Amino acid sequence: MGLVEKPGLLQSASAKISDADLIGRKFVVHDPESLPYSRTLPENYQTATIEYWYDVTPPKNVRGHPYVWCSHDGKRTHWKGYVMKTEDGVLFLLGHDCGSDLYGLDFNLVARDFNQMRDRQGYVLQVVETLALFPTFLGELRSAVEHPGIQKIESMRNALGRSMPHLHHQLVTALRRADGQLFLTRRVRDYAAERRRADRHGAEDEELNRARSTMTLTRWKDLRDDLRYARADDKGELYKFEEVPAGYVRGGAFLIVKPSPQEALIDYQKELQSIYHELNDQSCRRSTAYYRLQFPKLRDALRGIEHSLRSLKAAALFGEEQHLQGLARWASQEAECQGQYRVEGNRLIWERSRQDIMIEMPTDIDLPELPSIKNLLSAAGENDGTLGESGDQSLDHSSRSEFRMPIL
Repeated sequence: MGLVEKPGLLQSASAKISDADLIGRKFVVHDPESLPYSRTLPENYQTATIEYWYDVTPPKNVRGHPYVWCSHDGKRTHWKGYVMKTEDGVLFLLGHDCGSDLYGLDFNLVARDFNQMRDRQGYVLQVVETLALFPTFLGELRSAVEHPGIQKIESMRNALGRSMPHLHHQLVTALRRADGQLFLTRRVRDYAAERRRADRHGAEDEELNRARSTMTLTRWKDLRDDLRYARADDKGELYKFEEVPAGYVRGGAFLIVKPSPQEALIDYQKELQSIYHELNDQSCRRSTAYYRLQFPKLRDALRGIEHSLRSLKAAALFGEEQHLQGLARWASQEAECQGQYRVEGNRLIWERSRQDIMIEMPTDIDLPELPSIKNLLSAAGENDGTLGESGDQSLDHSSRSEFRMPIL
């Protein structure tokens, strides 16, 4: 008789279990033989459901570790398996290979159902912990978006783009092309090309001399004169243009964030508010597949916020006087920047024929902190690379429920 042919088994019961009950459900035991189990198969073993999973497989370097008793085999044959429970509450141990031997292929369906519940429990616990942290974090993010320090960086970015467009364009190009390394284009003597030209001329002269005996003198002189005429413009010094490293743009990442650092944070804020409202919506029961897709979106948004804040904090380096002095020297020599630049204190000045253009760089940029973002990332599964992989019987979600038992 197949296990799933009996009414009230795990396969049908699991569809009725609520998420609130699922939170308190224990799925894994670490010492199955400490339970009051039957060493033989109960008479009504066909009515059993899976109560727990166990895996006491020792490390590879540990020898002599005893197996766990199997009620089906009547001896110690397994390190991992299931604790089964009959309709009248009798427990017995079943090795992971013995389920199919005892119940046939039907057991695989019940085991899959059991593992899907374990999988869902992990996500439900994530939802509960995430929802508890979300309000605090959204409040921090709201304050960060409106923080004066970010406003200063926005003003500096806008001023560079509006008042010094040529310099701004070259800085953005350097940041995108060479990770912020600056170059100057120099006209330098190309000695290698001159040597190649001399070698080429020498080879041509040798070939002409070898051909002297094969033609008339008049014909040979005509060829010599043609060669001299062809070389008339191919003499003198040769030059080439090359890029010479001229320093780095420090803290310039805020210049290439699109649409802008502040607007990026606003976009993340809207996305997180949407995720929060969906997770907090009690009008419907979300599927496990929904959570499997939603939490990566949440983690990506939080990592994006961290990246934006790192770019903003680095922007404080951009306005340092020593850095501005280096930028001014480079820009004054870079033709594409179109003009001379100088620095007075924390002011960058573009010298123009009619009127100089000046931008005052902020020197005391105080930026916001988001102290709860690490906790929210952790709750969202930042350090749990295997979360949500159904069917992996090595997963142990019971450890989650032991240290966090929220109540829906």
